[in-house]
Amino acid sequence: MCTISVIIGESSLKFVNGLEQNARPFLSIVEDGKVFDFAVGVVVDGHDKVLSWRTSVKGHPLIVFWRLVKMLEGMKSVGTRDIEPCWYFCRTTANLHDVHAKYIGFLKESVGMEDFAVLKKIRKDILAFGPSPSEYEGMIKRIRASQLSEQAKDYLITLCLEGKEFYNKT
Repeated sequence: MCTISVIIGESSLKFVNGLEQNARPFLSIVEDGKVFDFAVGVVVDGHDKVLSWRTSVKGHPLIVFWRLVKMLEGMKSVGTRDIEPCWYFCRTTANLHDVHAKYIGFLKESVGMEDFAVLKKIRKDILAFGPSPSEYEGMIKRIRASQLSEQAKDYLITLCLEGKEFYNKT
């Protein structure tokens, strides 16, 4: 099994499962044989404590995961059940009404209405921009330098490049 971190967010003080601590969001790729998953979450600084959500969803440009990492950076509190709803919250440029109501309802309940307004602002900001050219280059560099299979590397680099195209259309 091979795991690499592709996107590493900024560390900040936040509540992680109810405890206030410095934590940083991340996107890692986990390859196990011919299957690979995306793992998105937060890691507590100086500890091995990781809160993550794994998905085998393929075909989404890495810009969507970048947006999710940026959203997690802006959250004051992150719990085990928050990451998947955030994925749906920030993976589309459509109106919030088009995001599955179950996830909107869960986020409202999970972070409270005041913080939900903050999430909406973060989402609006995130959808307005994408990774810088140097961030794209960093992602591609980490992928190329990894121990992932050549097939996985090629696929992930394609997702990076599609992310640039995706961003130019949004």
